[in-house]
Amino acid sequence: MAKLQDTILNILQDSQGHMTAEDVFMLAKNQGENISLASTYRVLGQLADKGIIKRVKTNGQKDMFDKNVYDHGHLVCTSCGKVADISIPNLKELIVKNAVVDDIISYNLNIDYLCDECKKQGR
Repeated sequence: MAKLQDTILNILQDSQGHMTAEDVFMLAKNQGENISLASTYRVLGQLADKGIIKRVKTNGQKDMFDKNVYDHGHLVCTSCGKVADISIPNLKELIVKNAVVDDIISYNLNIDYLCDECKKQGR
């Protein structure tokens, strides 16, 4: 199992963006790995549960997986499902100040939008 985790982590680390389990599975297969889609889902879920990667849940789209675990949010195109990172400086402090909570451990922030490509295509 450790070899499979290493393979999946390497694929994510080499990626230029967010990946679905199917994306990871296909890249692993293309590298000659003996892997199933179910195993890919299982390992990605375990890595996300451990905080090694982030799971990005989107409305009506497949979950995406992100190698960046630092605090940040995501822009999610409501038409094509494209996901991009967005950093909002001092977000935790703003929430604590305005929501009257003592401490925020972490957050998952998705901002729905329409990407430029989808706007151009009139979606």
